[in-house]
Amino acid sequence: MDALYDYYQLGVERGWAGQLDSNGWPTSNVYSNRFLDTINFINKKNNAKFSFLDVGCGIGIYSLNILKKFPNSRAFCFDLSKPQIAFAKKLFKEKGVSDRVSFFVGDAEKFKLDRKFDYILCTEVLEHLIHPEKAIHNIINCASEKTVLIFSVPYCSASTKEEWFYKQFSDSQKKLVDLSEKEIDKKKKYYKFFHKSFSFNDLQMLFEEGRLRIENYAYSSASFGNRYLNIGYNKISKKKIDRLFNKLTRNKFASQITFIAKLI
Repeated sequence: MDALYDYYQLGVERGWAGQLDSNGWPTSNVYSNRFLDTINFINKKNNAKFSFLDVGCGIGIYSLNILKKFPNSRAFCFDLSKPQIAFAKKLFKEKGVSDRVSFFVGDAEKFKLDRKFDYILCTEVLEHLIHPEKAIHNIINCASEKTVLIFSVPYCSASTKEEWFYKQFSDSQKKLVDLSEKEIDKKKKYYKFFHKSFSFNDLQMLFEEGRLRIENYAYSSASFGNRYLNIGYNKISKKKIDRLFNKLTRNKFASQITFIAKLI
């Protein structure tokens, strides 16, 4: 985890801001689908009051859009990276929602909070953890029987794929670039971090061991555009769209799975 910590202290995820439109929404269809999957799992009326925890929030773009959609919601966000939290504070102030969010620096595998939340988000975090079960344990301590937990991870259809990734500063490009282990220059500082994809069976085993059950899920894919906005859905047609989309993408094209879980 030391390499992961060092890497994220660079605050490289701040580059995410360049992939958002003026409203803070992703400009790519792939990430737009992921955002919609996450936000649509929040089954509340727009004027509802509720609190949510964002574990490993990065620069907070999921929370930002939830706060904008639900003006009476309240967010508690934390991340391993101090630069990213600092950037998130500025972003939220710029978008006019800073009065409804609390930020702090924390490690998903180590954090402790003495309170419960209505929703807990852990999006694109578990794949970077050597011990995701530790994060799940900490998350459960912030959940009640009514809490809805929303996760997203990279998806693989068959056996679990685990990899180490390497990044090193490129003098020619003046930025961090992805390298294979053979390509890195051992004389220069480089960053080694963990990345894991999950099969559906992996997820079920991991969450059952953590006393959680998966209640619903949605797949995202780079092979499809925005399946919701292209069709113009309502609550009835959305279920049909999701059912068809999940059938088409699972074991074929899916790159990401977003799912909700509850305490057993």
